[in-house]
Amino acid sequence: MDSKKSIAKVVFSIDTELAWARIHHRNLDDYTESLAEYRNAVDWLLHSFEKYEIPATWAIVGHLFLNNCTSPPHPNITKPEYDWIEGDWYKFDPCSDVKEDPFFYAPDIIEKISDSPIKHEIASHSFAHINFADPGCSYKAAFDDLNECQLIYRERNSKKMKSFVFPQDKVGNLKALRDAEFEVFRGAGVYEDLRSSSKFSKLLFTLKNIFGLANQPIEANWENGLVNLPLSNHHRLERPMNINNPYSFVPLYSKYLVLRNSIKAAIKTGRIAHIGLHPIDFGLNSEKFRTHFEKILAFIQQSSKKGNIQIITMSDIVD
Repeated sequence: MDSKKSIAKVVFSIDTELAWARIHHRNLDDYTESLAEYRNAVDWLLHSFEKYEIPATWAIVGHLFLNNCTSPPHPNITKPEYDWIEGDWYKFDPCSDVKEDPFFYAPDIIEKISDSPIKHEIASHSFAHINFADPGCSYKAAFDDLNECQLIYRERNSKKMKSFVFPQDKVGNLKALRDAEFEVFRGAGVYEDLRSSSKFSKLLFTLKNIFGLANQPIEANWENGLVNLPLSNHHRLERPMNINNPYSFVPLYSKYLVLRNSIKAAIKTGRIAHIGLHPIDFGLNSEKFRTHFEKILAFIQQSSKKGNIQIITMSDIVD
């Protein structure tokens, strides 16, 4: 048996959603200012990844690929039926175009990512940010959503997407994911600690982050005929402070230390640091957050040049 340690790997997966992450859960008017800065945040991330020669997996809501859509919205897609929402899941779809409603359509963002000199991966974050784990999401609703993503992508690229990030990291309907020809998904990983119903677990998670302690690096594993690449780090700005969200109390510098120490832990063990991001966190009032994150990118680039770590995308795990 070869006792030689594997080289560590780092993966960035970026949940790219615009309005679709919020319209069913919150008042969109509260986020207009942040969403208006979304494209600038994407530009900053692309520039930073290019500067430090780092590819990322951009998990994009499928509806954002569209230039426009018409009413009634997407009649070919079976809709989920959740207890917590009245009416059609697409009732908030403006059925307009990117010029009139740029928070719901974003082909320009996809084009910028595709045109980057860095070889980023385009992945799926569902077609309309549905909850795949909820009992109201049938196999047919899940498959139709996923298949629509593949159809739209194939129209542009003549190939399928391989990687998938579940909305809100709520994993479900893996058979539908496999049947829609995806190969790898981001498992909830560290989100399990964030969602724990145990007050002690939430307190422990918060204290670990406040003191900048490393999250455990992960390994890929097989699950239902798919590769599960769990999330090791949830790197978010999280504002304002909210008693129901312990992560929102973690200082920015502590978040930087957690990320740096987690990458060091991956290097030490030869495992994987899988870091989840949201562009919205790099937009409005994010100067310090950006500064700390750029230090992380510089550290990764330096570690890569020393041969201590490989920078990969989610689909590279499969390839």
